[in-house]
Amino acid sequence: MQGGLSSRELPYANFGAQTILEKVYHVNWKTIDKIKHTLEPFAYYNYVPNVNQNDFPIFDQIDRINARSLLAFGVTSRIYAHSAAHLAMPEGDFAQSDIAETEEDEGLSGETPQPSGPEPPGMARELAEFQILQAYDTDHAVAKGGSQWSDLEGSALILATNWISMGSQLGYDPRDTRITYSSIYFTMQPPWKLYSPPSLYMGRSLSGSFVQLSYNYIAPGPTALQPGVNSSFYQFVTLRAYYDLIDRVGLFFAPSYDIANSKMLSTEYGIRIKSPCNCWAVDAGITKSINPSETAVQFMVTLGGIGSVGQNPFGRSPFQHATSVMPGL
Repeated sequence: MQGGLSSRELPYANFGAQTILEKVYHVNWKTIDKIKHTLEPFAYYNYVPNVNQNDFPIFDQIDRINARSLLAFGVTSRIYAHSAAHLAMPEGDFAQSDIAETEEDEGLSGETPQPSGPEPPGMARELAEFQILQAYDTDHAVAKGGSQWSDLEGSALILATNWISMGSQLGYDPRDTRITYSSIYFTMQPPWKLYSPPSLYMGRSLSGSFVQLSYNYIAPGPTALQPGVNSSFYQFVTLRAYYDLIDRVGLFFAPSYDIANSKMLSTEYGIRIKSPCNCWAVDAGITKSINPSETAVQFMVTLGGIGSVGQNPFGRSPFQHATSVMPGL
């Protein structure tokens, strides 16, 4: 009715399947006794019906939800290293058998002591992760002016140590045989404050101090006109940094600079107020962007063990690894 409220009901469906194939290699090299390699194929389907939404005004990107019949599929591969308990022990410490031999040699014990329980588990960590992904829409072009097939997307992540990592992403158009997107990034966290999973479930809350520097290239899209008009290429550098300044306060800073056009694309400032025990956190962020020209303010409240309410202004830490092979989960 005139001047009243209106609503939009839009059903959708998601289906997915995945599996993991893995093989363990016994290497016994330095502190590493085993290497595990996984292949994790996946496929998922997303359906959104075609619903007329012309009666609704356009304020932002969610005022029009496009119809979709999208099938995405690919494979993820990971490499893990495992160190046995006796190999992972730092130098200068004695294993239980060494203590027993010392006591026996010095006459401190009449018999060799028996272990009181099972041997403590060793340590395992991820060394590398690779993924290749493609999508196909049965009804529409994936991008305006393009094909129903998406570009091939590949990504790689190398975890050199537990505090330094680097990665890259690449988009390749097999129809035009050209690179449509590429990026490379370098990430580190303070060696004196390494990431450790919180003791309580903290929802979508970012966890752990880090700094990340990335370079990105985006080629002109299929509807590009001419350089400087509509959709030309972009080359930009982005910095993301978060640091737990004190027990109760954390600071976030994320500028993005366009090298090709010599201008700032966006700048984000954020602050976190939290409890010293990481039982709750309040995040607030302000983002100023050039295209579109706007200033956005976002808030999120997190209660440990329950979850988060609001919009996450910081994103995820690069050292918070996903727990699912399904993209985005």
